[in-house]
Amino acid sequence: MVRKLTAVALVVLLSASLVAAGETDKKVTKLTEDNASTTVKVSVGTTLEITLKENASTGYTWGPGTYDEKILKFKGKTTIPPKTQMMGAPGKMTMTFEVIGPGKTVLKVLSRRNPEKSGASGKTYRVTVEAAAK
Repeated sequence: MVRKLTAVALVVLLSASLVAAGETDKKVTKLTEDNASTTVKVSVGTTLEITLKENASTGYTWGPGTYDEKILKFKGKTTIPPKTQMMGAPGKMTMTFEVIGPGKTVLKVLSRRNPEKSGASGKTYRVTVEAAAK
């Protein structure tokens, strides 16, 4: 019985260490308003997370703009609601990109009334991404 429990504990510890080792291989670079108009140096395989204030009640939301699709791949957007119930309070959004190839590109994220169509433009967030091969 003791051997069985010891073997199970060993398997659990080994599995946990393998999972932890795999997670440390994934690099995430987090960007905010403070990184606007800067250059970030990353390597292929890195995930870029851009978190910006967003107030959808104004009609403006952030969406992906222009970038080199050989270097970056848009993975998605999540919205974080405001911490208060006050009308018009801003929340945040996080847009995620994966670095898929080496090179240099200017990543633009646009705030518009309808990010899928051209229309009334709000703000533009820019960051230069320099991606090195692994």
